[in-house]
Amino acid sequence: MKIKITILLLSFIVLSFLPSIAQNQSSLGQTKLIEFNNENPKFEVPQGKSWVIYSIFSDYVTDGIMKYDEYSKKERLINDKEIRIFLKTLNGIEKTDYTKNIYGPQFYRSTNNSTSVNFPISIPEKTTFNLIILKGQIGELELYNGKGYLSVLEISNQ
Repeated sequence: MKIKITILLLSFIVLSFLPSIAQNQSSLGQTKLIEFNNENPKFEVPQGKSWVIYSIFSDYVTDGIMKYDEYSKKERLINDKEIRIFLKTLNGIEKTDYTKNIYGPQFYRSTNNSTSVNFPISIPEKTTFNLIILKGQIGELELYNGKGYLSVLEISNQ
């Protein structure tokens, strides 16, 4: 429990500095918040530009229902499914195919905030990649029809 509280406090400290960091970084390039879903998950870094991805995120949980719990005497969410965002392809090479239980880098996992990738990520010009948003647990994943977001700083290579 102490570890969780420490992580929470450190997160608040870091987040308190983000507005000033974001303001300084905007002078380096253009900041973008790009919305995507499984219908339009393809991205290409423009020629002459580089991207620095600071975060990829989505909703917290989906498909949950509220049920009264006799033990706690409270309503609680049950049968909810966490949201995950994976790298589907990188420069045309498949990294994730959830129908075959093949999973590439995971950029976002909602319920325990774990990823297989550390941010920020620097991506050079002309790089193409697709993301896929899924819900549920590994081995039982299915497409999520919600939205995801990509926080990017686009920098000129000149």
